[in-house]
Amino acid sequence: MKITDVFDLHYSDLAQFTRGFSVPIYRAMHLHSAGSSGELDWRELPLGIGSSLSELRGYCHYDEAIPCLAGVPFEKNKVLVIGSSVPWLECLLAAKGAAEVLTVEYRDIRWDPDFPKTRWQSIRYDEFARLAPLKKYDALVSYSSIEHSGLGRYGDPIDPDGDLLTMALCARWLAVEARVFIAVPVGPDAILFNRHRVYGRERLTSIARILGKSNIRVIPPAPAFASEFPADVWSIEYAATARADDRPVYDRQLLLEFY
Repeated sequence: MKITDVFDLHYSDLAQFTRGFSVPIYRAMHLHSAGSSGELDWRELPLGIGSSLSELRGYCHYDEAIPCLAGVPFEKNKVLVIGSSVPWLECLLAAKGAAEVLTVEYRDIRWDPDFPKTRWQSIRYDEFARLAPLKKYDALVSYSSIEHSGLGRYGDPIDPDGDLLTMALCARWLAVEARVFIAVPVGPDAILFNRHRVYGRERLTSIARILGKSNIRVIPPAPAFASEFPADVWSIEYAATARADDRPVYDRQLLLEFY
C-alpha cells in the first residue's frame, strides 16, 4: 500500500486507524522523507564519548531532550535504543556509563565509536522483529521514534498499530524490571498522517499495558531548563488537553517513564 492511499482505505482499515472513528486523522504529508533503503553513515560525525552536552544538543531536534535525560542514571546498564538518525543518544548513554547499547533502526548503520566502557551495536528492525532476543536489556530509551511506526514515512509498511507492534517486540527483549523511557508528541489522541501520531491517555495506556507497566510519569528536565516554562507544561494532563484551532498542540516531546 502506498502512503498516499491512506485516505482511500477500506472502511474497516480506517476504523482500525482511528480506533472506531474516535481518534481524528489529519493530512500532514511528508512524501519525500527518508526511506528504509540505503544506510546511515555516522563515521564522519564529530560525536563521541568526549562530546559535551552542548555539542550533543546541537545534533538533537528537541531542546528539552538532553536536559530531561541528563538526570537519568544508566551506569552499567544494557540499553535498547529504538530509532536513531543521529547518535546523540548513544553518545549520551556512553558518557553516562552504559555497559552496552543496541540501536534498532530500519537502515544499516556504519559507525565504529571509540567508547572505552560501552559496547555499541546496531540491528535492523526486520531482524529485531524476526530473531529471538539475543539477551535481556535493563533499559529501553526511544526519543521521537515510535510515533512514526506504521505510517510509512520512513519506508515502513502501513500498519494502524505499528507503534504498538514495536512495543510488543521490545517487551520480549527487556528484563522484568527494565526501565522504559519513551518520548513522543503528547496531546489529545490523533494521527497526523503521515507525519506522526499524537499520544493521549488512551494510546499511552495501550503502550503501558503491552510493556507490562502500570504507571506513567513525566521525567522533567533539569531545573534551569524547566524554569523557562510554566510548571504545568511538564505534565501529561496539560499536554493531553491543549488544543488550538481544533487540532492538538504539542510544542515539545515529553519524556515519559513507564513503570
